[in-house]
Amino acid sequence: MKKTHRLRDSRLASALFRRGRRVNSPLFSCFCTPNRLGHLRLVIVVSKKSEKKATRRNTARRQIREWVRKDKELLSHSLDLGFIVKKEAFSVSRNELYEELGKFKKILSNYAGN
Repeated sequence: MKKTHRLRDSRLASALFRRGRRVNSPLFSCFCTPNRLGHLRLVIVVSKKSEKKATRRNTARRQIREWVRKDKELLSHSLDLGFIVKKEAFSVSRNELYEELGKFKKILSNYAGN
């Protein structure tokens, strides 16, 4: 995934988590808000409180980033998208995580207006 698809400014990420539309799941919370850039920007937050080991936190980030990267239709939406990963996400397989993420695709498509 290109660096242009990452939301790197902490002020913008904070605004996303404050003002964005929230959709909850047993594994994570997803926040989205429209942007004017013509492409998706992504931020993933995995706290030490949810998983102590950095390798497992990084794996969760990579798995979500990979799911977004593979979905070309989602990348074309003009959205800022944020995930806060919950503790329960570390006890499921990658396929179960992808299945849970797939449930959000329709919601995000409707929100983006596409």
